[in-house]
Amino acid sequence: MRPIHPLQQKLLNELRRLSGTDEGYTYRDLMKRICASSTSQVAHHLYQLEQKGLLKRDPDDPQNFTIIDEAEDAFSFLPLLALASCGKGIDNEQHIIERIPVRSSFIPTQIKDTFLILADGDSMKPRINHKDIVLVEKFSEDKHNPLGKVVVCEENSECKIKQYSKSDGDIVLVSFNEKYPPYVVKNPDSFKIHGIVRGVLFASI
Repeated sequence: MRPIHPLQQKLLNELRRLSGTDEGYTYRDLMKRICASSTSQVAHHLYQLEQKGLLKRDPDDPQNFTIIDEAEDAFSFLPLLALASCGKGIDNEQHIIERIPVRSSFIPTQIKDTFLILADGDSMKPRINHKDIVLVEKFSEDKHNPLGKVVVCEENSECKIKQYSKSDGDIVLVSFNEKYPPYVVKNPDSFKIHGIVRGVLFASI
């Protein structure tokens, strides 16, 4: 194996350190912690570590990495999107705010089918608060029954996090915060479910 650059060793050490905490870091956070000059330099050293066999790339998402030198320290980089941009293409790189390393043991779904949403508003309190980072599994009609589930959905280009229900054939979106009444979807043809919420990771960056 080729020698490890000092910044690469710092990067590995920092990711290993995260395995003992519930913290999450963005590329910018990692840049500051390893004293890199830019987020591009962080991305470069992640690539070099992958070439040296210390990180593994997700073949379905080349920017996702997992540490493979110690299984208990495994991390994957998940894309973080703002709620307002989720309908503009979850896989569109220009709408990704950051990629956040998350311990693989925290991810209950396939890495390629998982993304993060930055919550907006208080309609889902107390379960989901404003600017919480929410773990979401991409929705598949063949795989998921959304009834009763908390979903990331879209109607008329507006994205929301709501509990999905039905009443008399209508789609009804329910808030956990009682000050927001249930909402009946007015235009089912424009309604789309993007994902099923699997949990809240941590507060906003």
